[in-house]
Amino acid sequence: MLGWYPPASGRGVIGGSEAHVVYLLGGLTRRPDVEMHVVARRSTGPVTGAAHSANGLSVHLTSRARFQRLMFYRLDVARLTGEIRRLRPDVVHGHSTSLYADAAISSGIPHVITVHGIIYREAALEQGWRDRLSFALDALYERHNLRRAQHIIAYSPYAAEECARLAPRARIHRIDNPVDERYFALAGEPEPGVILCPARLRPLKGILTLLQAFALVHREFPRARLRIAGETHVYPDYAAQCRAYVRQAGLDDAVEFLGWRDDAAMREEYTRAAIMVLASQQENAPLSIVEAMASGRLVVATRVGGIPSQVSEGRTGLLVPPNAPEPLAEALLRLLRDPTLARQMGQEGRAEALRRFHPDAVAEQTAALYRHIAGGEE
Repeated sequence: MLGWYPPASGRGVIGGSEAHVVYLLGGLTRRPDVEMHVVARRSTGPVTGAAHSANGLSVHLTSRARFQRLMFYRLDVARLTGEIRRLRPDVVHGHSTSLYADAAISSGIPHVITVHGIIYREAALEQGWRDRLSFALDALYERHNLRRAQHIIAYSPYAAEECARLAPRARIHRIDNPVDERYFALAGEPEPGVILCPARLRPLKGILTLLQAFALVHREFPRARLRIAGETHVYPDYAAQCRAYVRQAGLDDAVEFLGWRDDAAMREEYTRAAIMVLASQQENAPLSIVEAMASGRLVVATRVGGIPSQVSEGRTGLLVPPNAPEPLAEALLRLLRDPTLARQMGQEGRAEALRRFHPDAVAEQTAALYRHIAGGEE
């Protein structure tokens, strides 16, 4: 498996793509019919081929070249493919549409790639010219890789439809996104009125829209609290706008910007939250929704990308249009007014998450696909 993987230092899991790799491997390593190896780029350091054992599998690291983005990661991809060929696996599973997908495809070994986002869609939503240029390069690289792919895993119908257009020669397989199984064990009653938004402060995540909606909520429910858990430094101008709005709206005591939180801290956040909210303008199938469902917490999210495939409207959560503070506020108010409804919907969400998103359930489908690909079946 090629993808982002936590270093041996044990800093914990960061980001949805890395989390997907870790949780899927958790299910696959419990299976007696699969032997897993991870190949990943080192964050720093010159050593190629360094390996260590982690959680019942072997992790092989290749060195990371500098200034590779403009060259579409040619040197990094060469090092990754060299390590793959040395291992001689039956199947290579690359995560992303970037260098790990390229390495999987270029290895010459039967492969599958998992799509974690549609980059060209995200590029259109970026605001600064530098970000738009970077995303445009990434989108070009994405198209190059998808056109060459044999098999693609899409964990939302939205991603499957996009890949069908961008990768006309590939076989597309629908397999859901796994979640950390520890979320199913969370217990305890949430704190009334606590709303959690696990998202970075960036325009794509619609944080300003959420803050405008929360200002309307706070008028009716002064005890409501909004906790935003996500890094704040990558888009400093946008983060500054968000903080300025909170001050201007008089919400300093009701809104807290938590910054990045590690795995254990995020589980605590889900335990205390009554509602999890996302106001994104674009998403594939966010892991935070699956975490909320596994925790038994209700979801309010925008009807974009693959989110409608995760949230069953009126049963496990509520969906609203993007960039619309009033409908978002009304959905939050509906659940704050009726905690019994929120509790029932949360229970429905946990049951569905156990069936669809538990690592063992996702690993079973993935292992079956590996056997299919290794056998050369079309």
